[in-house]
Amino acid sequence: MPAKKKQPQEPAADSSRGQLEELVRVGKALSSGRPFPELFTEVMTILRRAVRAEGGTLYIYDNKAESLKAVVLINEPLDFKSVVADFDPLVAKGFIELPVSRGRAGAIAAQCFTERQIIVVNDVETETRFDFSNVRKFDRENNYNTRAMAVFPLVAQDDNVIGVLQLINPDPNILESRMEFLSLLAAQIGIALNNALLVSEAQNLLASLVRMVVVAIDEKSPHTAGHCQRVTELTMMFADVLEREDQGPFANFTMSDEERRELRLAALLHDVGKIITPAHILDKPTKLFTIYDRVGLLRERLRAWKLARDYEALKERVREAGMESMIPEAEDEESLRWRDDMDFLTGVNRNTVRMDEEAERRLDEIAARRIPLMSMNGEESAELPGAPARGDTVLEADEKSDLAIRRGTLNPKERKVMEEHVAISIRLLQSIPWPRNLRRLVEYAGSHHENMNGTGYPNKLRGEQMSVPARILGIADRFEGISAPDRPYRAVKMTLSRVMQIMTSMRDEEHIDPDLFDVFVRRKVYMDYARRHLPAELIDCD
Repeated sequence: MPAKKKQPQEPAADSSRGQLEELVRVGKALSSGRPFPELFTEVMTILRRAVRAEGGTLYIYDNKAESLKAVVLINEPLDFKSVVADFDPLVAKGFIELPVSRGRAGAIAAQCFTERQIIVVNDVETETRFDFSNVRKFDRENNYNTRAMAVFPLVAQDDNVIGVLQLINPDPNILESRMEFLSLLAAQIGIALNNALLVSEAQNLLASLVRMVVVAIDEKSPHTAGHCQRVTELTMMFADVLEREDQGPFANFTMSDEERRELRLAALLHDVGKIITPAHILDKPTKLFTIYDRVGLLRERLRAWKLARDYEALKERVREAGMESMIPEAEDEESLRWRDDMDFLTGVNRNTVRMDEEAERRLDEIAARRIPLMSMNGEESAELPGAPARGDTVLEADEKSDLAIRRGTLNPKERKVMEEHVAISIRLLQSIPWPRNLRRLVEYAGSHHENMNGTGYPNKLRGEQMSVPARILGIADRFEGISAPDRPYRAVKMTLSRVMQIMTSMRDEEHIDPDLFDVFVRRKVYMDYARRHLPAELIDCD
């Protein structure tokens, strides 16, 4: 490739005042919190401009691989520029990888790293201290001439070298006259770049801790961990759609990258308090479930009731008709009721039988039924462990109360324990010293069970007391919770049309933001989500 005509560059400042002003500009540029690709490019531009170099390479040291990795390649005469787009300091990637080996001649950048010294080569052609094979290969392939090089170690605050900046064909006169200034500039760049790397590592650490918490929830309750992931996905989908609104109450709604990250973390962590919620409440599949499903006890009590009646009937027949009549010819209608009653109780327990007024009357009748005490030869039988005591009812008071639950499987005491997970989440999240750009995370995560009319929990906030992102998360949490087909306490899977009917009722009852729900429906956010996560047979509307 023929070399292009070199473009004039901005002249370097030579006076002490000019150098000081330049250092201040550099400091501002490097502390602006910009993404790594922009920061890397800025670093390269600053040093290239300072010595009027034609090009250069920025290497970052990968401690794990013990190598330098090129993250920026620039050559102005060739109109060539490459920057690593998705840089992660924990898993560094680069266009070129130079192993750092001590005690033998290697690439000039590797030697600069190990010697921790600025290296200047005025004539690459005659230089023998370093391996320039890669440089010469580049020159041949691009019809370019690398004449001179200046290489600077980038040293962090802890005196560790974090990278190397290699400049190609700098102006020799400027380079010689500005060496002291260039040393200060390289030191400033090293410190600023290290700060950016530390911030990125801290963000990676936070993301890893969040993933660890979600895994912990997963180990305790698989469906809850899936819930956190899906709520996060739906929340961010909804936020994206809301940003595209160009009319109505959300026409000016926007979120920066930092604000999006804040909302995403809040969605992932909104149920962190469930780590403390007892598993038998968190995953309670039936109304009578505690450590086990007590419906088995009901079955045995009803069986005992039937056997007791048959036994009393048998004794009466033996007295009246003799041995040939000791076994009843057939069970009477009342004796046969236990099977139908057991089917009814099982359905109520699993929520497949609706608990309405008629069901409540039948439950009262069964609960009032007492188990007769069986006797042998006129003597009362000894009570066995677990056997019904004298005068036991078929249903205990707490069992009847649990079966009478009209919605879900939790009784009032258990529901209070479950609702406590939000307050626990808030306390856990408030215990973390979040940086300024993440301090709204607690409000977002802690408001997902609040209602617009102030009847929610734990703080009974009203709509105007909640931010838009918090209200977005509240809708996403409710929609996912109702639509999820993997809930152990739901015997019948919800169709999408039924889910939207329930969500509409929540809007009408002022539980969720009506304006947000309008966008949710109008923009078909629910449908986009359903196609990703719901079985096709449950998607019965558009």
